[in-house]
Amino acid sequence: MRHLGPALALASAAAVLSAAGGSLAGVALSDEEARVLASGGIVVQPLPGSGEGSTVAGASFALVDAPPEKVWRSLVDVRSWPAVFPNTFEAEEVIRHRNASAVRMVLGNRLFRFQYYLTVTRDEQKRTLRYRLNKKKPHDIGEARGYVRLFPQPNGRTLVAFTALVEVPFAPIVALMGDDVIRVLERRVLSVPHRLKRWVELR
Repeated sequence: MRHLGPALALASAAAVLSAAGGSLAGVALSDEEARVLASGGIVVQPLPGSGEGSTVAGASFALVDAPPEKVWRSLVDVRSWPAVFPNTFEAEEVIRHRNASAVRMVLGNRLFRFQYYLTVTRDEQKRTLRYRLNKKKPHDIGEARGYVRLFPQPNGRTLVAFTALVEVPFAPIVALMGDDVIRVLERRVLSVPHRLKRWVELR
């Protein structure tokens, strides 16, 4: 497998979501993946080459037992992001103009903290939130971009679809830790739909 460039990885992630008509049948899922979603789990689809070099990229899905309107309100509320995005300590909207804003993000663990700024755009009609690293601001990571999109489902539920491309900090150190650590990191990056599901359903 070869390392994915950002443009190729994003195009591949976007292709995962054909989502015609907003139904599960419009998303590229196997029968087993559909069963996982129906049972309340998360489906994770890493892209070929994800985990090689410094790039983690893929798509993930979860079904939320709440209507899209409720899920959307939680998603666009930046105050919920420390619960929704993994290893996030702070999320602060510093600038907002109409449907776009700049959000300062602080993430890491007990030993390390990283700061960066995202440019976030919201399309309420399509219920799509897109995010992209603002490289004109100080940033401790190489890349972060993708989107969250909500699709209405029968019985008042919502399909959350998430795509991400992230260049992880300290990639050489992470690589030395082995494939198992990289795959754990990959799953954490792509855990957003399930974290959003728990956040919404517990409120």
